[in-house]
Amino acid sequence: MMFTGAVQASPLQTDEATSNPLLEATEIVRPIDDGIYVYGSAPEADQVGAGYLVFEAQGSSVIGAIYMPQSSFDCFQGTVSGNELALQITNSYTQEVYDYDIALVSTEEPIASTEAVEFPLQLEGFFDLGTADESNRELLAICQADLLSPEMEL
Repeated sequence: MMFTGAVQASPLQTDEATSNPLLEATEIVRPIDDGIYVYGSAPEADQVGAGYLVFEAQGSSVIGAIYMPQSSFDCFQGTVSGNELALQITNSYTQEVYDYDIALVSTEEPIASTEAVEFPLQLEGFFDLGTADESNRELLAICQADLLSPEMEL
């Protein structure tokens, strides 16, 4: 017996009710608690040649300063966007604004969870230096005053 007919393949039908949500790509969002943060490219404060960030987070917005000890500093504002800190840094000399993204990472990853999970804030390539000292708070206050003040029109 011989079959002599062509059969056209049809696309596989999927039922949305039976699709597996674990197989869908999802983005892990790491929330940032409101507060002031200090990070450095060195594990200790005030190391010449190392870069530092001090910023205040409110909701998903951040504002702060990026600096090197015994050097100038630049102010930035930005947001937590997905798994990164998306910053807009204002050059203190030229007033040029440029984008800079820092990945948010965590040493603790849950395998599965049905509830919101708190992650400690970690910035890729930076060490958490704990509480802001007086000089960090002064830089932060300068940047907040500069970036949050209404622009004067001539």
